Amino acid sequence: MKKIGIMTDSHSGILTEEAEKLGIKVLPMPFYIDDELYLEGVDLSREEFYEKLRQGVNVSTSQPSPQEVMETWDDMLKEYETLIYIPISSGLSGSCMTAQGLAQDEEYEGKVFVVDNGHVSTPLHRSVLDAVEMAEAGYSAVEIKKILEETKEQMVIYVGLSTLEYLKKGGRISSTSALLANVLNIKPVMKFGTGVLDVYQKCRGMKKSRKAMIDAMKARDKQRKDSIAVLVSAAKKLAIDAGCREDIPDEMVDQAILKEIKSVKEQIDTCPADRTELLEEYNARLEVMSEFAPKMLSEDEVRAILTEKFADVLATKNKGQIMKAVMAKLKGKADGKVINAVVAEYCK
Repeated sequence: MKKIGIMTDSHSGILTEEAEKLGIKVLPMPFYIDDELYLEGVDLSREEFYEKLRQGVNVSTSQPSPQEVMETWDDMLKEYETLIYIPISSGLSGSCMTAQGLAQDEEYEGKVFVVDNGHVSTPLHRSVLDAVEMAEAGYSAVEIKKILEETKEQMVIYVGLSTLEYLKKGGRISSTSALLANVLNIKPVMKFGTGVLDVYQKCRGMKKSRKAMIDAMKARDKQRKDSIAVLVSAAKKLAIDAGCREDIPDEMVDQAILKEIKSVKEQIDTCPADRTELLEEYNARLEVMSEFAPKMLSEDEVRAILTEKFADVLATKNKGQIMKAVMAKLKGKADGKVINAVVAEYCK
């Protein structure tokens, strides 16, 4: 039996041919056209769907039944020990929350892991590819779920709308707003981050709309480069002060990164609530820096180190003495709260 199976839904944009090459399962999402039920990627091709849209049909979305989801899981569990299911964002569809509830049933608990990383379309597609790569690299299902959910803020897409007709049909805007936008040639750029679709900018014409999307991505690139530059500069400064500029040890780099992350977190905590742009900049910087942060030891790993290397001082049950000895060894390698909690266990 294979170790990990990967499953997503058709909102990932993954077609049957690609799914077969990747060795994954894609659950077709149901939708209605003029009250007739269709399954995405099964009953209708994309080209046929767009043609029907141009004809002015009414489209409404739905979600697969719990029975369909469980039957797919049951089939896959005959072949795999565990499953990773990456559906459309819970912010856009109830199908994710339904799957999370089903995964808590006794027959699926510990076997099916539902990932909610707030994505749809291209970002969801990328998340599936990342899951496949991690599974092939030997990561466990628990680790894959954790990584995908912790890194969900790192992807965003911008969408330029050439027409507001479908937003009007979906009830997202009024007929008056759609008419006014059409008269003024307004082409909004939508931003889809984590689970939420927002208006990023309103532009006059598609040319300006495309430029707005490109500028937005360039701004993110600059922000990323600037954040990395801060980390490099901090590591070099520590190395210069320590006299090892030509050969900077990994521990020193980790120390510099953690120090800068702490500084940014303090900036976030003290930033006035009405300074939204500045707060967004700080959060973006923290997001980038966190990618390079050293992996913190888990509670079990801290407990194992203490048992193996600090047996003598643990026997004293003197918390202050124990913390002093342990922190000298584990500072920057484990969260202080985790260390404190484990030490407290030994002092009872």
